[in-house]
Amino acid sequence: RHPMLLAQEDWWTNFHADKQLAEPFFKKVFENLSNQELYFVFDDYYNAQANQEYCALVETLIQQAPKTCHFILISNMAINFTSNMNLGRISVKKIEQYQFLLSEQDTAAYLDAKNISLRKSDVGYLHKLTDGWLYALESISKKLEQTLDFLAQIRQDSLVFIRFFPALNRYIEEEIYSKLTDEQKIFLEEHCSEEVIRPSCDCLDWTSAMKFADAAVKNGFYLEPVDMLEQSYRMNRTLHSFVYTRTAQKRGECYLLEQHLRSAKAYEKDGNWRSC
Repeated sequence: RHPMLLAQEDWWTNFHADKQLAEPFFKKVFENLSNQELYFVFDDYYNAQANQEYCALVETLIQQAPKTCHFILISNMAINFTSNMNLGRISVKKIEQYQFLLSEQDTAAYLDAKNISLRKSDVGYLHKLTDGWLYALESISKKLEQTLDFLAQIRQDSLVFIRFFPALNRYIEEEIYSKLTDEQKIFLEEHCSEEVIRPSCDCLDWTSAMKFADAAVKNGFYLEPVDMLEQSYRMNRTLHSFVYTRTAQKRGECYLLEQHLRSAKAYEKDGNWRSC
């Protein structure tokens, strides 16, 4: 009920390294507040996993804390506890990112809470455009609070809608795209004009492509399985807009037109005339 920022990165970096400071501090917290429900939140925990001392301290705290303490580790990569971590007395619940995605009903409720009045069809369009990702919906809603006419602008440029949102663009660049390998980036660029991705591009062999696609699906953000039998996927629309815009700037519109033509020929070969 009363959130308190214990430490920011620059202070915490020096603090946790000195166990003579860190461990007594938390021991005092545990002793004095043991009768209260406490939640310790470690954001961007993936940035710390390379630091063994940091992880060792956090794991020690988790094991020594009273049962009224709860630890939330937020990470966009898998968290691996050390072999010294005794999970016997600890209840660990893993929540994947896809579990936080909003339903269309949630999207409508969020917009109502923001006093943004839209037609049901417009709410459905925004839910589809954002894939229920709250950060993307929040970015759009801030523009809609200024003027509802912005929705028409998004509809007109839906493929590159991310260009209207520098902060959202920067977040994807820093938190998602920068962590991909060059091959994975090429994989997405090679398919950014396609509605449905079949991971068989020239830049990756089939095994590597499927391994990347499966990992992206498990991450709950990059790709969504469309047809597991045919092993086809659809890219998250916000990420797709980012990749499409970036590829257009990097390789030019002619490259994207060639992609469209290649995709059309593939659909024609399969007899899928509608997609063609």
